[in-house]
Amino acid sequence: MLNIINLSKYIITNFSNKSREVITPIKLQQLLYYIKVWTLVGKQPLIKDDFIHGQYSPINVKISQKFTDINYQIEEETTPQLNINSNQLQLINFILENYLVFDNFSLRVMTLREKPYQETKLDEVISNESIIAYYQQKRFAKNFQPFDLENNYFYPLDDDCFIIDMKTKDIEEIVRFRNYQEYQNLLLFTKKELTEFTGSLVRV
Repeated sequence: MLNIINLSKYIITNFSNKSREVITPIKLQQLLYYIKVWTLVGKQPLIKDDFIHGQYSPINVKISQKFTDINYQIEEETTPQLNINSNQLQLINFILENYLVFDNFSLRVMTLREKPYQETKLDEVISNESIIAYYQQKRFAKNFQPFDLENNYFYPLDDDCFIIDMKTKDIEEIVRFRNYQEYQNLLLFTKKELTEFTGSLVRV
């Protein structure tokens, strides 16, 4: 199992420049929570530490004691050795890449709306059993059955507002990609087109 403080330092030093906003202590909590969630679902648990039902989101006590200022960016830390294999490191990076695109507010809303948090009383531990029971039903869970980014279909995180009126069969076709790289290529292409479109508006 990973030392959660060392994992936090790894996130801060390697992903701060990839986040759409500064990584605050509360955003760090959400990222760590989702690493715990999906490594549990993928049957490769890497975080032993518990998360409790905090007033505004799931929190880990060690992290809240280590990083206390919720209003400012966490300063860069020295990257520690995580002592995990390459597949486990790829797994962690994959989870982070998919959640870093969300801002702090969106991440908090996501965890607040999800059953493991809602069904746990204030200050009580969100159990592994409730995490697995809920998240293994999400489409994103298919990415971990088994975890193989090159050869398996990729299923992005759910976007309920986009698919709410769609049939299940249509959802299945639209939200999956041949592999993770195809999805990444689409994101890069979309970003490039948006940049070019914005530039053309400026010129006009």
